[in-house]
Amino acid sequence: MWKIDRTTIFLCVVLILFLWDLAFFIGIRNPDILPHPLVYFRELGDIEFLRGFPFMLRQIIFSATLGGLIGAGVASLLLRNDRLTRAALQVLHLGQWLPFIVLFATPDPWTLGIAAAGFCACYHCLAARSLLDLNDRETLAYVARAASLQALLISLLSQVWLQFWNWFDFVALNRPLKGFQVLLVLLMFLFLTNWVFRIRFDLMAERCGSILLAETRGGNWGSFIGVFLYAIFCLIIWQIFPSLRYHPFQSSPLGILRAGYSLLMEGEIWGDITLSLFETLGGVVFFLGGGVVSVNDFRILNE
Repeated sequence: MWKIDRTTIFLCVVLILFLWDLAFFIGIRNPDILPHPLVYFRELGDIEFLRGFPFMLRQIIFSATLGGLIGAGVASLLLRNDRLTRAALQVLHLGQWLPFIVLFATPDPWTLGIAAAGFCACYHCLAARSLLDLNDRETLAYVARAASLQALLISLLSQVWLQFWNWFDFVALNRPLKGFQVLLVLLMFLFLTNWVFRIRFDLMAERCGSILLAETRGGNWGSFIGVFLYAIFCLIIWQIFPSLRYHPFQSSPLGILRAGYSLLMEGEIWGDITLSLFETLGGVVFFLGGGVVSVNDFRILNE
């Protein structure tokens, strides 16, 4: 018997919101007569740093739901054969990030958002069933969380073109307060996602470790060569399309290398690289120290 809890309720609400948008795209819903429920967020007041966030949230819901359904459906077919399952896990381990690379070559945020969520859902569904041996309920929560976070990440990047939620303009306008407000919104989103799907840090660390251990045991030089050839194939295809004047691809790997070389030779970027390295190192040291303190406190409480 399927238990009704916060995860089930949340997924039902998300499915309804997805069907609401799907009805608009196929032309059976008039937005003037039946507006989207998230539109009513405007009645809460025009909060500047949240302006456009409900529209990006709709993009996340649509991409995560449609991509998740497609990815889980493909995974259910692949799971019928052990060899196909192992091969798909090896390909999707890195292949699930391909839409993020293509996003900067051919900005088609909606299609690539669905593809990113689909690849991610397929990979995690295969891992949950074949490597982690999770039951149906645990698999649903595990895959839904992964697809949601993948959709969030690619939706954030795609705002450069869609501009529903201009979360990044605090940099150009030199407004650090808005940057902290955006960070707070993202942290609340992550906290809510983990709370809804009952995910804890120690649980995710254990699952990621189990997947990594299983993939390492089955790995060899053949697997590395396969991934390397796959990457070379993608780069060749990326290079061919711009030379054929294929419009969606606005750049090529060689063009990017030339632009990067020119940027490095000008010397202006080195200051930014140094600052970014210091910020990254500071963040790693800060959170690593916090993690060590938390682990020690946990051990003391257990003792």
